[in-house]
Amino acid sequence: MYDAIKAMFDRVNDGNRQRYAACENREYRNNPLLAVQCLAQYGAGGGKGDWTYHITRFAKIACEKARGEAGYVCDYEIGFNSDNAYMGSVLGPMTAGGTHGQGRFIQYGTGWIFEKVGTD
Repeated sequence: MYDAIKAMFDRVNDGNRQRYAACENREYRNNPLLAVQCLAQYGAGGGKGDWTYHITRFAKIACEKARGEAGYVCDYEIGFNSDNAYMGSVLGPMTAGGTHGQGRFIQYGTGWIFEKVGTD
């Protein structure tokens, strides 16, 4: 379960790194969508555009076979933070003790696929 969720965090972090590189290379010129994304990335980072999310806590609570679908529906507790001081000051207090999540986990090849389910 942890590996499937970490893979999702890794994809988000990779997207942040790629967008950061594009922003630093000023690829936003003549690209209004990227310009807005750069503003959002630097704004969310408190002026720092290169930051990542980290899982700080993970625990499986319970799982059951998904009804009418492949895989298992599982409840879990997760905590996460960021290496950016601004983001960390916002995320840390909200997730320090962990927060509840629910997802569907499907075995595929040698690993697992994660799909978020439930309400936020």
